[in-house]
Amino acid sequence: MSNWFFTMKDDTKKVIVLSWDWQERKTKAFLSKIDDEKRKKEEYEIEKLNNLEKPQWRWVDPYEISNTWTNFINDVKLEDFEYDLWDKTLVFFDTETTWLEFDADVIEISFIICRWKEWITESWTSLFKTDKKIAIWAKMKSWITEDMIENKEYFKNSWHYALLKELSEDENVIFIAHNIEFDKWILESHWIKLEPKRCICTFKLIKLLFPDAESHALVWLKYCYPMILQASRRMNLVQEEHRAWYDTIMLQLTFNFIINYIQNNDKFSTKDFDKILDRMIELTNSLIQMKYIPFWKYKWEDFENIYFEDQKYLERMYIREKEKTKEERPSLDLIYTIEKTFAKFNHNKIQLNSFKK
Repeated sequence: MSNWFFTMKDDTKKVIVLSWDWQERKTKAFLSKIDDEKRKKEEYEIEKLNNLEKPQWRWVDPYEISNTWTNFINDVKLEDFEYDLWDKTLVFFDTETTWLEFDADVIEISFIICRWKEWITESWTSLFKTDKKIAIWAKMKSWITEDMIENKEYFKNSWHYALLKELSEDENVIFIAHNIEFDKWILESHWIKLEPKRCICTFKLIKLLFPDAESHALVWLKYCYPMILQASRRMNLVQEEHRAWYDTIMLQLTFNFIINYIQNNDKFSTKDFDKILDRMIELTNSLIQMKYIPFWKYKWEDFENIYFEDQKYLERMYIREKEKTKEERPSLDLIYTIEKTFAKFNHNKIQLNSFKK
């Protein structure tokens, strides 16, 4: 039977639809209306987001003063921040590697050098050739593939390598990176040694200042803090996340954010840049007690809660980290945190022989 048929009356075409077919069409029309309303709502939200001048942040630091935020957003341009230094050189840098092994090759490096109270005096970024296979996870993170670097020179043969090695031997140079322990570890395998007393880790500082942040990664920070997001928008940093040059600029903005946060917050005792810099270096080279586990089974759970819920889990994690070699990069902060947690609730030491290797 046909789904529809025509009858002609008074030269007017009429359509008579069978009841079951009409119900089906009515349902489709209703669902189409819902989809249309959903699409319009999404378009409205996108338009609203694109026109947002003062983006909302995901969480609020309880110690923060609202007026400080307003001044940051309206008055401070992080990309124009000047460092009150006369005798120091700041080197912001980031590396991309074939993956996370100790003998991994550097396939991209970017650095920005600031000297003597000048904003940007020198900045470079470059790709490098490697004979090693780039891990699929590294490709997904950095978007760098073998065909992009096959005609480049090797990192150790480049002038970038020579400059970085020269800077590493200069006592007046301070190196700044996000998770600098990894970059130090990689560069050490390339015979470039960065002295701890001249290193600052913004990743560690952000964890100390804002332990409750949803993430401490560079790509997340700009969405957590409107000050960084506004600066990145002014600089049109909207693509190429995880590439070395992008991460280096975001690193610089994050460093400036930390300086501004400390200098404009009454809970800190100094506004002097040199003293803040010294304290940053001291904290970078100190063990810190973590508040949450950032991975695995109990991700984002408080260490103290896990102690009471699953003490054996913490013991296994502790043993695993203690047994790692230097090349496997044990987390000293994690070891320290577990030791402090056990010490707080239990006077006995962790039984390292509780489990077989």
